[in-house]
Amino acid sequence: MERMDMHSRNEYLKVIKESYFKAKVRKERTQLLDEYCRNTGQSRKYVIWKIHRAVLKPKQRKKRKEIYDGQVKPLIKSGAG
Repeated sequence: MERMDMHSRNEYLKVIKESYFKAKVRKERTQLLDEYCRNTGQSRKYVIWKIHRAVLKPKQRKKRKEIYDGQVKPLIKSGAG
C-alpha cells in the first residue's frame, strides 16, 4: 500500500476528528481509529494524541522573577553600562 503524504493525512484527520467527537458510542470511535490507522499506517496512540492535542489548552509560561532593583532598570533601558 502506498503511504499518504502529510498534507493528505492532515486533511483526512480533520474529517475523522469531526466524526470522532460526534460519535456517541465507544464502538464508533474505535472503528474510526481503526480505519485511520489502517489507511495511514500511523500508531493508534499517536493518532489519539493528535486528535486530542488541538482540544487541550496550551500551558501558559511562567514569568521570571525580577532580579533588578529600581536603580538598575533605567540603566538597562538606556543601554548604559
